[in-house]
Amino acid sequence: MIVPAEDKINTFYSFLKSHHKQKIVVFVSTCKQVRFLYEALRKFKLGFPLYELQGHQKQKKRMAIYFTFCEKRYGILLCTNIAARGLDFPLVDWVIQFDIPDQVDTY
Repeated sequence: MIVPAEDKINTFYSFLKSHHKQKIVVFVSTCKQVRFLYEALRKFKLGFPLYELQGHQKQKKRMAIYFTFCEKRYGILLCTNIAARGLDFPLVDWVIQFDIPDQVDTY
C-alpha cells in the first residue's frame, strides 16, 4: 500500500489498531524516527507490546529486544535497517516499510 505523506501517520495508526494481535516489523529510515514513533505510540497506550531496535542502542540491549520480540506471539517492532542485516524474526505477520530507504540495495 502506498500512502500520501500527509496521510501516512493516520493510516499507520489505523493499521496498527486493526492488527494489534499480530506480529509487525516496521522499518523506518533513521534512529530519530524510530524514537519518535516509539514515544508517540507509547503515549497512545494501544495495549500491545511495543519495541524499538536501532543503532544508537548498545549491542547487548539490541539483542535482548530481538530475543524478547521473537518470543512474543504479537507486538510491534520499530526498527532501522540494522534489523534487516542477518536477523530472522519468526512468525511475523506484517512487514511495513514506513520510510523509503536511502539506497535501492537496502530493499
